[in-house]
Amino acid sequence: MPSSRSWRYWILVTGSTLWLVLLLAPPWLSSRGVPLSDFSYDCFASLCHQLPERSIQVWGNPVAVCARCSGLYFGFLIGLLIFPSLRTLSRQILARPRLLILFAFPMALDLLLTNSAASRFLSGAAASFPVALLVWVAIEGLQLRPLLRRKEV
Repeated sequence: MPSSRSWRYWILVTGSTLWLVLLLAPPWLSSRGVPLSDFSYDCFASLCHQLPERSIQVWGNPVAVCARCSGLYFGFLIGLLIFPSLRTLSRQILARPRLLILFAFPMALDLLLTNSAASRFLSGAAASFPVALLVWVAIEGLQLRPLLRRKEV
């Protein structure tokens, strides 16, 4: 399993954190009457439907993406932060990547049932939580490939 002390790991954590900050920029700018707020919402329009009734409200304005997308991004960051200490779960997911389906199951249920912003957020977070581990391992693995090829030559 990759080390949480890796500089690649910390770049991934920092990038994920900055992404969450960017999601909060549009409602913050809008609450202060900054004209740039419309542009900042438009930047996320291609990623999400941004329906205000399906979004979390911050500073009296919707976040740049819906509650489910917010949960997906938040769950990814939490996964990055928690997986280094969950070695057993990490090994099980890496050994059987199909376990990801279990984490996505709440989101599938949430799509079928009457849902709320909270249930959409939580089901999105649960679905993306283990994906963070796979992305982290993939990024670490990409770095190792050139080293492995050099040894083969």
